[in-house]
Amino acid sequence: MRKERKIGYKLCTVALCGALSWGGAMEAWALSLYGTDRYGVRFPVHFGAWQIGQMSVLLAYCMIPFIKLLGFNIMAVRLPSLF
Repeated sequence: MRKERKIGYKLCTVALCGALSWGGAMEAWALSLYGTDRYGVRFPVHFGAWQIGQMSVLLAYCMIPFIKLLGFNIMAVRLPSLF
């Protein structure tokens, strides 16, 4: 039986990354590469893809350094949620 660490418990499990997390991750990935969201808006205050959910863009902006350092993967997407 594998022991889990207390900090970042099950941080990299796919089940924890739902549709909203991946939507934010895709926006952060696009921002890190091109400086725009999926629709070409430069550094938006509100993402057009989230018309109903109104999820904060702050998390997507916090993902950018981790995506740049670690690449576009589950760890880079979930790591900003620890802070």
